[in-house]
Amino acid sequence: MRIYMAGKGAAGAEEAVLACGDTPVNPGRLVRCLDEKLRMVLRLAALGRCQAILLPAGWRDDPEAVLEKEFADFQGIPEVLYFLPGKGRCC
Repeated sequence: MRIYMAGKGAAGAEEAVLACGDTPVNPGRLVRCLDEKLRMVLRLAALGRCQAILLPAGWRDDPEAVLEKEFADFQGIPEVLYFLPGKGRCC
């Protein structure tokens, strides 16, 4: 399953997604030379091709993550949480 990592991401999130056998989609890897509006369009396009969204702790304080969550809700893309043995909820 393709998992979109919203906002600025969380430490260890990519590893947790991989450990569970899913494919992380990290929008932070988009080209930084693009202007902010174009980057957001590309982020939402990438999110639209994913089966779930992973929200980092404190996502409500990140305007990009808030917009991504609203888009995911509009598109019916569910939120996913990862729990690792001995670590609890990782993100």
